Amino acid sequence: MSLIKKPSDPVLVKSIRVLLYGQPGIRKTSWSLTCNNPLLFDFDQGVHRVRPEDRRDYISMTSWEEAEQALSEDLSGYNTIIIDTAGKALDLLMISIVNENPKNASGGQLSQRGWGVLRDRFTMWRRRVEALGKNLVFIAHDKEERGSEDGEKIVRPDISGGTLKLLIRDMDLMGYMESRSNIPVVNFSASDKSWGKNTANLPSFINVGEITLEQVFDIYRTQQLRQSELRVEYEKLIADCTVRIIDMENPNEFKDFAKHMEGVEHIWASKKVIGLMFSSRVKEVGYKFNRETLEYEQLPIPA
Repeated sequence: MSLIKKPSDPVLVKSIRVLLYGQPGIRKTSWSLTCNNPLLFDFDQGVHRVRPEDRRDYISMTSWEEAEQALSEDLSGYNTIIIDTAGKALDLLMISIVNENPKNASGGQLSQRGWGVLRDRFTMWRRRVEALGKNLVFIAHDKEERGSEDGEKIVRPDISGGTLKLLIRDMDLMGYMESRSNIPVVNFSASDKSWGKNTANLPSFINVGEITLEQVFDIYRTQQLRQSELRVEYEKLIADCTVRIIDMENPNEFKDFAKHMEGVEHIWASKKVIGLMFSSRVKEVGYKFNRETLEYEQLPIPA
């Protein structure tokens, strides 16, 4: 069987990777636990701050060695692993790295070599979690920094070093949680104020009291399946129009096709692609469209 996949082949989503960050007390952990069969990796030692009715199974992490050991547990009954918080997990990993080799630190901070070790080990550990086929949710606090152009403040996840860039690159969704009119909301779309990643076309400012994280997962899966279906429809639309266009020879056929296209529901860039093919064919057979008379006129024959 060929390993090559076509753009129209269904994309099977085995696991979803999400980063949630936001203000303290905004229910980041509680909302992350509204997915099916979650397991909380409590690096922040904060499970006691979660309302009792919202709590689920958890592992209290006091060292990075425990985080490594946790992956040897029987995790078959869980669908989603929640890392709370990513920043605290990295803190514990830093301690482990320095304890193993003091040369990984300099002046009370990780050395350049130490940061490289941290990125490599954290990435490897994350990939081991993903290899289990679980959804993966990272929770982080927020951090304000000034934008590069106008100096306006922008909010980003409070995660140290180059690990943040590596993490964001591999996320399917990234949402900022905040309070609006005393209502906790999450926004997955990037804005002038906050970072985001919205590959499921979710609406802005979702009330977390009205939707669960599992429902967001379902929307994402449905969106991925719909994109595959749209690809099939897109390719069929382009193919059908191509067949009609290459056979057109005169103004009546041009008008009929233009009229037909007025009722077509376009997909992605189909309008532009078909329009370019149509214009090229009109010119190829020696005509041009007069925008004043709205007629197709024959081009002058070169002398």
